[in-house]
Parts: sequence; structure tokens; C-alpha cells
Amino acid sequence: MKKNILFFLLTSLCITQVPSSTSYLIHSAPLFSDNNTFLEKPLSQKSIQKRNLNKKKPPPKPKEKPKAKSQEATVLSLKTLNKLSKPYVGLWSLYQHKKNGKVYLKLAKKNLKTSFIYFSMIQDAPLDVSLFRGNYSDSFVFKLKRFYKDIHFIKQNTRYYVDPKSNLSRAKDANISQATFYTATILDEDSHFILLDIDGLFKSEHLTRLNLPSPYKKAIKLGGINSKKTTISHIKSYPKNTRLVTDYVFDNPSSAKRLQKNSGITDQRYISISTSHHIVAMPNKHYKARAYSPLVGYFSTKIDDLSSLKSNISKDVIHRWRLIKKDPAAALSKPIKPIVWWIENTTPEAFVPYVKQGVLAWNKAFEAAGFKDALVVKRQPNNATWDAGDIRYNVIRWSASPNARFGGYGPSVVNPLTGEILASDIMLEYVHFTNRVKYHDLFVEDSQKRDAQYCDTASQ
Repeated sequence: MKKNILFFLLTSLCITQVPSSTSYLIHSAPLFSDNNTFLEKPLSQKSIQKRNLNKKKPPPKPKEKPKAKSQEATVLSLKTLNKLSKPYVGLWSLYQHKKNGKVYLKLAKKNLKTSFIYFSMIQDAPLDVSLFRGNYSDSFVFKLKRFYKDIHFIKQNTRYYVDPKSNLSRAKDANISQATFYTATILDEDSHFILLDIDGLFKSEHLTRLNLPSPYKKAIKLGGINSKKTTISHIKSYPKNTRLVTDYVFDNPSSAKRLQKNSGITDQRYISISTSHHIVAMPNKHYKARAYSPLVGYFSTKIDDLSSLKSNISKDVIHRWRLIKKDPAAALSKPIKPIVWWIENTTPEAFVPYVKQGVLAWNKAFEAAGFKDALVVKRQPNNATWDAGDIRYNVIRWSASPNARFGGYGPSVVNPLTGEILASDIMLEYVHFTNRVKYHDLFVEDSQKRDAQYCDTASQ
């Protein structure tokens, strides 16, 4: 009751003292709250405007960061393959990344049921490590097999044979170990293709071993592969084979062996070996293998027939070219497809006619087998667009090594299943010829001169 009376008196007093020009609405606003505290004095319109101007503005919102490029533009996939890498299309479609040089395989899914032949050839190496240009490795057959998100590269054991008509063929793989030498994880795929990272396959010794014990006591030890220094320097894909050249670098900092005077090694602690890897298409089956006989000196491939009842289970096949007569009834006929040899443009000009003559001389041997003009010789132009890495060409090549261990070397690529020769290169060393000339000048001619002088003296 007292509170109400006091409130009424104070309100009346305030109303009588406030000028009429003021726009306060104090008649409707109590000065005390229910807990006897004095309320804040009402503000004029100008004060309100002034207070609003003095209020701090809220800080500006931070600018949104630009969105990062979509992964589709940076990550290699089947969609970005052509944009981010350089294509090499042929038997295998390979792609080399433009920024980091990594190699990828765009594998057709139909090739998961296909067999391939692999072989390697030394592109360049110092003879001190028992390797040299043109040195071939043994060829082998391999297949690709999918296991969930991985593709396995499996080397096949072609040493053994089982007659497919025999019941034993159902157990042909019993107790025979195949070799899974590499596994690649699938990066991307669609209904027709699979994308694989195979950079590590060709920068390692998964396919072929280079660091092998050497029978030569003076051979330099290689050490281990330096993965950072090792590069894939050349890629080319042809219709019948795909070729990659890997420049391996082996580090052996502890090597202290003294080099020979005519060594091709710059520093034995860091040795480079350039190797050419070849993936070859399996040839068609219209080829008749010929059995090996120890009575004739052929190169051969060892095969054992596990389903044979004979005491000798050998089913070895010889290495030979696929020659088919144009006229099967004729005693002497030209072949449908002759063996063509190309004289490489590295051949010294003075040697060309003699090299050609030497190759064509073998036609006499083929005539005894019923073939006329079985061998043909052609020259590689200086501006040729093809190279010896294409197995469609058989090439006679020359090199000038500082310390050659041979005068001539003729390796070939063979189908391990049939013995068919698919391609061949002949390596010839120039230094071998020059050494022969020096030998002739020093010993033969001088000996003939001495003999002639002796005869003249004796006749006098």
C-alpha cells in the first residue's frame, strides 16, 4: 500500500516538471521495477540515433577460399589419361605421366585371357660387368590374372607338356609352381579397360635379373638398384610388340676394384645399364613345330611329355623360321614370306656389299631344304622411321666397344611353346675387324716379306 502511494506521488511530480516539448512517454513507463530498483532513464530520438552511429560494426565475414581443383583434373583416371600423360598405343597401350614420368597401362579386359611372350635385351652396358649391347635374355610366357582389385602377372612353366586328349590333362598343373612376379592394383576401370600403375615393374628386376654372379674374375660388382636414379627413358609400342628402355643405375659406394685400362666404366661406384624390355604378342597357331634330334646341331627348347608311355619323354623342339612354300608341290619354291635381313645404318659403308654377300650366301643351304631366295637383304635408310626394337625387322647391327669380347653374336627371340623364331638381331664388333687387320699387318705380311727376303738371299 505504501509502495503504491509513493509511486503515485513521484509519478505526478515527474509529470508536472517535464516540458511539453519532450516526447517522452514516461506516463506509461514506471521508474521502479518490482524489486525497487531504479529503471534506466528513457533516451531521446537524437540520443538513440547517436548511439546507433557509435556502435561498432561487426567484423566482415572472411572471404571464402577458392575451391581446390577437382580431383578429376589432377588424379590419373581413364577419363584424364590422354590429358595428363603421353600415349604410346600399340600391342599394349602405355601412358607416361607428363609431370612425374610414371608409366601406366591401359589394359583391355579381353587380354586377361591372353598369353604374352617376354624377353629383354641389353641396350648398353660396360663389358666389365659381363653384359654388352645385344645380349638377350631367355624368353618366357606370362599371363595376367585378376584377383579382386589386383592384377597378377604370372610366369608360366612351359617345361612340361600333357596330351590334352589324355585324362591326365585334368591334373596337368599338379605340383608345378607358377611364378607370380608382379602385382598391380587397379586404379580405374570401365566396361572395356583397366588402368594399372606398372612403373615399378620396369624399374626393378622383377622381369629380368641383371645383378648375377659372373664367371669372370675381373667382373665389377654392381651393388643395388637406386630407384631414384633409375628412369624409363624410351617407350614405343608396335603392332606386334611393346618396348620400354630402362636406364638402371646401380650404386656400390664400397667398390674399390681397379678398372682395366680399356674399361667403359666412368666410376665403378655408380654403374648404368640400359635394358630394353619387350612384350610380344603370341603368334598364331598355324605353325608346325619340329622335334629335336641330337644327331643335328640345332638350338632347341627343352620340353618333357608327362603323359608319354615311352622311356624317353623328351618332346624338345628346334628353333627355326616359319617358311612356307608358295608351291608345295614344287621341289624348289620361293617362300610365301622370305626372311628379310636389314643392314643397319650403323654399318661402315665399306662393309655393306660384303655383309650383303655373306647373308645371301646362306640361300644355298636353304635351296637344299627346297626354298629358293629364302633370304632377302635390304638397307636401313638414314632417315628410317623404324628401329631395331620392332620385332618385325631382323637387323644386322654394328657397335664400336672399347673392349669387345666377341666379333659376332646372333641371338634370336623364340616362342617357348613351339620353337618358332620370331625375330633376330646380329651384333658385329668393329674393333674385332680392326684387330684382325692389325694382326694381319704385324704377323702375316711381315712373315711373307721375311720369307721372300730369305728366298731371295738363298737363291743368290
